[in-house]
Amino acid sequence: MVQTPNDVTDDQGAARLDAVIRDLQSAPSGSRSLDGQIAYLLGWERRAFPYLDKKSNETRERLFWVNPGTADPDKVPSYTTNLQSGYELAKQLAPALVCALTWGVDGGKASALHGERQVDTHAPTAPLALCIAVLTLCS
Repeated sequence: MVQTPNDVTDDQGAARLDAVIRDLQSAPSGSRSLDGQIAYLLGWERRAFPYLDKKSNETRERLFWVNPGTADPDKVPSYTTNLQSGYELAKQLAPALVCALTWGVDGGKASALHGERQVDTHAPTAPLALCIAVLTLCS
């Protein structure tokens, strides 16, 4: 069963998912900003954590990503630039997904099949194509 990203069951969540897919489709390459958009869909949060600024000796706050279900800062996976991270996204959202990837001078292509639904995508890189295919299956 394809699991939908966090909050996609309502109209606002579905619109957010569609917006992220459009951003991925128009991106010239993967980026940390796009990874953050995907992480947000999955329930990651940005939280402020205090730290001591050694130069001024003042307590300040720094924003970190927090993985769903934890209270500790964590690093968002590089979904859009790393095939392994894209694969882990696919397994999280659609464990029974069947997917084929190709890449070359013309970019990356992903063909994803889950049950009766098939999605074929093309993007500048294979990780981007995989993210687009997986998230499109959730839409």
